[in-house]
Amino acid sequence: MKKPMILRWISLVIVFSLPALPASAKGGSKAGTPALPTWVELGESGAILARQVIPLGPSAMVKTCPAIQITGGSNPPTKMTPRGPAPTGFPVLLCEAVIPSGATSASIGGVPLPLPKATIKHIVVIGDTGCKGDVTGTGKKIEPLEEPENEEEAEEAEASGGSKKAKQDCTKKGWPFKAVAKSAAGTTPDLVIHVGDYVYVKDDTWEMWNDQFFAPAKKLLAAAPWIFVRGNHEICKLHGAGFFFLLDPRAGSSCPSDNSAPYLVNAGGTNFAVMDSAGASCDLYPSCSSTEYQQQLTTWNSLFQAAEKLVQPGSAVLLTHRPVFGAKATTSSSPAPSGACLDSSSAKSKTKGKAKSASSKTLMALNSVLQSAYQNSGGGWASTVVSGHVHTFELITYTGGPLPQIIVGDSGVKLSSGTPPSLSNCNLWTGNGSTSLSLSTLNGLKQFGYGVLNSKGSKLDVFLSDGARALKCDISATSASCK
Repeated sequence: MKKPMILRWISLVIVFSLPALPASAKGGSKAGTPALPTWVELGESGAILARQVIPLGPSAMVKTCPAIQITGGSNPPTKMTPRGPAPTGFPVLLCEAVIPSGATSASIGGVPLPLPKATIKHIVVIGDTGCKGDVTGTGKKIEPLEEPENEEEAEEAEASGGSKKAKQDCTKKGWPFKAVAKSAAGTTPDLVIHVGDYVYVKDDTWEMWNDQFFAPAKKLLAAAPWIFVRGNHEICKLHGAGFFFLLDPRAGSSCPSDNSAPYLVNAGGTNFAVMDSAGASCDLYPSCSSTEYQQQLTTWNSLFQAAEKLVQPGSAVLLTHRPVFGAKATTSSSPAPSGACLDSSSAKSKTKGKAKSASSKTLMALNSVLQSAYQNSGGGWASTVVSGHVHTFELITYTGGPLPQIIVGDSGVKLSSGTPPSLSNCNLWTGNGSTSLSLSTLNGLKQFGYGVLNSKGSKLDVFLSDGARALKCDISATSASCK
């Protein structure tokens, strides 16, 4: 009896003496999802990047990057390397490997990675995914981050003394991003595009990025390669450090400015021009001074001209967080111009519990700076614009141009008032009081969800967070129909 007891003690000593391993080395979930945040993203010049985050807690014993197994391609790497340095507040090791073109498979710790396909058919689009509060349910003291988007939110902020009180129910019911990500992964996408705004609380730390994005997006990160677009929440003074360290595909890992250079991604034969519009804050021309408008216009004139040179000859899907040709209801009390696009649904707004006088709001074109900068670049080099920023879904087309605008900003953050479900044949005013865009069709939806776009930008399915299809849209250059 004594000998078996001794053997048991020896076994226990051996087990507890073994060094801790990164979760990826232990295998992923039953569905093959890595236990650590792991993803593949696409960058400029055909770059295919595999990344994995390894937390470095006080008791962490492993501080080296794992091996990566790649089949095919020329001289594939066998080990991931650190990316960094990590910003303050990010006690993690971010590991990266460049996957060579022509690779047929890649895996980390036996868990396969999703590689780009030669042809893409289904592109998942999500945006504005974070939550304005504590998403963990543990009572963390969280300071929400977001300027009020409409009069109702401004009044709520005033009533709470502009407090640090959460502005959104961050339970599953009020923040369905995890359900959105799971449902979107179930559509078997070939590519995922996030159009920006990942974190909606003040602190730019790994804890907040993991809580608000990486943990709930786990299944979708494992489903397909990604393109990550920078949003206005990722300006340098907010979450820019986290964005450039974790998600930007270029070599630099620190936040350079609020208007980084555009770059071109090719996925399955489709070009995507990724435009950084984080700092283009003159959304609606009356909201900023003439001096500020001109300064921003000078900056984005240069950026759009650079994008046009990247694309030519040919065309691209333009990815930018802030819409170029979107629509948003104004808060101005000025009379609507003749023939203007109106949002009659805004007449239901309330002030301190008392109904306002019922009057429609004028819809205006969004974003003032980006509209002019795109047109100044010559236009015509982009086929479709895909954006977020407005916390609803919109699909807008114009008579005789410009190009169709898709907005998917409804994937997690508290929804905004949005636009009417449908409009047609009206004038969308650009803000200077003398010019307008001839709107052909507008389709809007104010429910949490995501979009699935085809590679040509001609078909778009809009799904709700539970996976139900809400809209099926056909898109041409000057019109769109959704049913």
